[in-house]
Amino acid sequence: MKLMKFFVFLAAASMVMTGCGNDDKNSGIEFEGKGFNVSKTAITVGSEGGEQTLSVGSPVQPSVTTGNSWIKVASVEKTGSQGNIYTVTLTIDENTSTESREGAVDVKSGSEVKNVTVTQAGAEPEPVVPVTPDPASEVTGKTAKELAADMWAGINIGNTMECPGQEGAWSMVVNQTYVAGLAELGFKAVRIPCAWDTHATDGVIDPAWLARVDEVVGWVIDNGMYAMINTHWDGGWIENDTKNGYSEAINKKFASYWKQIAEQLNHYDQRLLFSALNEPNVDDANQNKSIDAIMKYEQTMVDVVRATGGNNMDRVLVMSVPNTNIDLGTAGYFKMPTDVVENRMMAEAHFYDTYQFNMMEEDANWGKTHWYWGQANFVAGSDRNSPHTEADVKAQMQKMKRAFVDKGYPVVLGEYCVCADRSNYKDIDVAKHQASQRDWNEVVTREAKNAGCVPFFWETGNDIYRHDGSVKRTYQLEGVKKGAESGTYPF
Repeated sequence: MKLMKFFVFLAAASMVMTGCGNDDKNSGIEFEGKGFNVSKTAITVGSEGGEQTLSVGSPVQPSVTTGNSWIKVASVEKTGSQGNIYTVTLTIDENTSTESREGAVDVKSGSEVKNVTVTQAGAEPEPVVPVTPDPASEVTGKTAKELAADMWAGINIGNTMECPGQEGAWSMVVNQTYVAGLAELGFKAVRIPCAWDTHATDGVIDPAWLARVDEVVGWVIDNGMYAMINTHWDGGWIENDTKNGYSEAINKKFASYWKQIAEQLNHYDQRLLFSALNEPNVDDANQNKSIDAIMKYEQTMVDVVRATGGNNMDRVLVMSVPNTNIDLGTAGYFKMPTDVVENRMMAEAHFYDTYQFNMMEEDANWGKTHWYWGQANFVAGSDRNSPHTEADVKAQMQKMKRAFVDKGYPVVLGEYCVCADRSNYKDIDVAKHQASQRDWNEVVTREAKNAGCVPFFWETGNDIYRHDGSVKRTYQLEGVKKGAESGTYPF
């Protein structure tokens, strides 16, 4: 044992005289009671953990403490015949989280304290293993195109089940009478934006919330309509973070949520569709980084849902293009995920062109709000006439047709409407303004269908009474109905 300690002493002394490598910035240990020093100010360790050692030069026995339960002091032993060198052995627990973590070790000699930072890598997430359909259970349902052709017109239950933490905080809670009213109005499909993260604790979605979503989906399907749920804004935990690029931690949470959702709703047949995301954001300065993240997350969703088997093997899955923006989605970089099941996928975009007509509520120094759309509704000499035309709408929808529909992917136009109703503005021609809203909705609905895009009108309680599903405001809905009747899917 004495011989072994002698060799340890020689090794420590050699380290002091020759240095400990480029990554050891405080390696000098002072001997013979001349000072207090620690061989490292930082330790980096892998997720598997294990033992790490420090050499401490101290004129007195040092005390060593840690501020984290996952860092433990195994021993502090004297090294060397002169007794002023100590070897500190630390034990680092395994990090089972995919997130890296940082801790601290305090080494004290007399009244002096030196700090050592310990950084541990996160664990590699378990890979999502794509599944292959069981040959014994042949996929026999409708293709995505066949399903899309059966959706005459769609509507959103907006600002309701996607409210963070509380259904209806921005409007009213959904009831059966309201859902039945949507069917009576002629809608064939209902998009149900959903929050999940704000209904989860430690990654587990509240079973009561899963059951509530299940109940509303059931009402939609029982009334002869298709239902589509998604992962909506929900505080922006994923759709805002896509700007920052891919995150293993977010991917793991996303996979977990979709597994829970898919298992809860697996009892529904193809009349229920799953949409991976809502409006995943893109960093304008580094678009490809954001789009790469979106594509990886959507691939994860496809793999996870298919892996749950059952009806989810045949379910049509919907993938949002970046920002749900037509120009970004059709620019060529974005690609749809791969799927072990053929012809069961759609793309999704949203449409609110143009901002000055659709959303802008007050004039700005760069431009004015537009009140009138469509030449038949223009007011002569007014600077409130929108230059946006039917041809512009058609051109955008045809971009989606060429990029996706013609390649086998029908498109969901998941949201569109005129959000800013200015009927109470001073000096506005109310009749022409409301006719503009009606005509814009008619053209968008018609051109969407003509291009193979299933239209889902965005509605938040302004046009339809939430208590019974009856019509509150007619002009936008009239446009949707006319456009749906005149539009024809190309499949």
